[in-house]
Amino acid sequence: MKIEEPNKECISNIFVFLELLERVFLRVASAETDDQLEKTVKTFLCPLLLKVASPHQEVKNKVNENQIMF
Repeated sequence: MKIEEPNKECISNIFVFLELLERVFLRVASAETDDQLEKTVKTFLCPLLLKVASPHQEVKNKVNENQIMF
């Protein structure tokens, strides 16, 4: 059985997801008030949890790497 290499589009999507995750984690970490934190969590928690189901291990690892923030 031959394992196929990911194509360039797939790799590009992974990097986009990783960049978006990094931005979300930065917003959470930089919240200066409870209201800012609450707004950020309300906005991004569900999409972030959906990334745990990503077929890409790199994306799952990024979510798990920063799960302690939540």
